[in-house]
Amino acid sequence: MATQVFKTRHGLYYRHLAWSPDGKWLAVDDAASPGEPFSLFLVSTRTAERRRLTTPPNHWIGDVEPRFSPDGSRLTFIRVIHRSTQALMLARPDGAILRQLSKDGTQVSGQDWSADGKSVVFASNSGGEFRLWKIAAFDPRSVPAPDAPSIFADAPIQPALARNAPALVYSVLRQDFNIWRLNLGAHDLAVGRWTPVVNSSAQDASPQYSPDGKEICFRSDRSGDEQIWVAAADGSRPQQVTDGHLNPSVGRWSPDGRSIVFNDSRRMDQYVTSRDANGKWTVRPLGVKGTHPVYSKSGDSIYFGRNDSAVEAILRVSAAGGAPVEIAKTHGLSFGLSADGRDLYFVHDLADTRLWKMSLATGSLTPLLDGLVPYCTSCWAASDTGVYYLGTDRSSVVGQAIFFHSFQRGPDRIVAQYPEVLPPLGSGPFSLSPDGRYLLCVRVDSPRAECASNRTGKIRSAPWREPPGLQSRLSSRLFEGREESN
Repeated sequence: MATQVFKTRHGLYYRHLAWSPDGKWLAVDDAASPGEPFSLFLVSTRTAERRRLTTPPNHWIGDVEPRFSPDGSRLTFIRVIHRSTQALMLARPDGAILRQLSKDGTQVSGQDWSADGKSVVFASNSGGEFRLWKIAAFDPRSVPAPDAPSIFADAPIQPALARNAPALVYSVLRQDFNIWRLNLGAHDLAVGRWTPVVNSSAQDASPQYSPDGKEICFRSDRSGDEQIWVAAADGSRPQQVTDGHLNPSVGRWSPDGRSIVFNDSRRMDQYVTSRDANGKWTVRPLGVKGTHPVYSKSGDSIYFGRNDSAVEAILRVSAAGGAPVEIAKTHGLSFGLSADGRDLYFVHDLADTRLWKMSLATGSLTPLLDGLVPYCTSCWAASDTGVYYLGTDRSSVVGQAIFFHSFQRGPDRIVAQYPEVLPPLGSGPFSLSPDGRYLLCVRVDSPRAECASNRTGKIRSAPWREPPGLQSRLSSRLFEGREESN
């Protein structure tokens, strides 16, 4: 017997299959189309029958990494709401949700059950940085506690506890996001068409040209936390312009180039950071909650989305602050303006493959193009004649290319093959230079994973660290203490 599942996971580094203890069922995350969030299903190993367990909202990434308890009476999984927000959920095998095991507003990168089935171990940044946590599975009063001495790493993923030995194996994901400039006028095979602009060992993403093209703003965690930075257009003279625990998402310039608006990616509070005559940046709260704010063409207003239980709409607020005004009752993310400022471009949901256009004068909504890579909601940039966007290469669901969609109709054309597959979560928007010659994009070094195990019953980080710039490498610590790498 066989059953088909969705062909790609778009850069989600979670496990996607789990055996039931009796071997009769497989739990799998699956989606029917690129624009649909992942849901959990049970698949019979005897008949290939499928049973739906969960149905997450369309504006979430979805439910992934199912794991059965040793006795099969419970199921845990990770609910991916946003790139910076996940939740570890406890459910019954029929899909009934029992409770959330992790704290709100944190990330969860992997999880597994203890051999006795009494607790769940999961990797989370609940304490400010990633480590392993343990929580009692059947006591609703319990709270997660770190499993000392624990693992500290960029993102420990796919932990697995042995069922018949005091041992654990895990992987550590390391990937280096960097900012590159694509010469739109050069041939795809031309030497030097791709130029590194911001190339550090930190995670550098979400680049945006200033209105005059002389500077860029971007998000980087090179100071320890993700913050907004500003540099010259060639990446030189970087300057940190936000600090504290704001967790900035994407910065967008004001038309005069003096301010940058952004939202906190976890609490959704919006802020504006402005530069004085002496070059000093000061951050002020805007006093509203929402996602992906962008300035109007005049600079006196800011458009943003609000997508929660209280409000689901596109809104406008004065750049000076105040009460927001609803301009469309629809879900919206990753906003951008047309060249003339009359239309607002956006996507509806995280997995949406379509880019939409809303007339700011009439409020009418029309689809602009279809073909975006799911979850890379802002991997596009509009010009006065069309839109550059990251799409799936038509010959492969995994290969990616930059396409140009012309407003004059006709088929979308490939501008450049993407050199490597871009994991869409966290890469941020493309940005077109004001003169239309260059496109700022994010590229990522090949993911590097360290796999380690030990039999002591204690969870500890492996001492081996891979130097930046090396190619993909796997290091395994065997139970006898030997190490192999390839």
